[in-house]
Amino acid sequence: MAIRWLTLVGFCLIGMAASWADDAPPRIKPEEARKFVDQKVEVVFEVKHAKHSEKRKTVFLDSEEDFRSSRNLGVSITERGLADLKTKKSIGKPEEYFANKKVRVIGTVVIREENAYIDVDTAEQIGLAP
Repeated sequence: MAIRWLTLVGFCLIGMAASWADDAPPRIKPEEARKFVDQKVEVVFEVKHAKHSEKRKTVFLDSEEDFRSSRNLGVSITERGLADLKTKKSIGKPEEYFANKKVRVIGTVVIREENAYIDVDTAEQIGLAP
């Protein structure tokens, strides 16, 4: 009886792990972002351009040097995201911290001003990639 119970529990755990894996967003390349508008994705890329817009209270990280390039994916770290990064990861200037480094970002692709972006509102959405 105990063996049947353990087998049943084992199959349930395997099924749950498989369903968790299915919930992971697809990993895409930055230049593919326009094909995934309004979808949650994971993307890894080297930050080739970074800037802090005081006016918008946002930090922008770009996958291309020219942020207007159709191949560019911009990451916009919102005011809320900036505060969360500072609190949870002690990153006060993400434009300096992430510049010229490989990052991993999870979020929903949006089109704004004809450019593809992922908005980062929480520290968990962004980090350095191995």
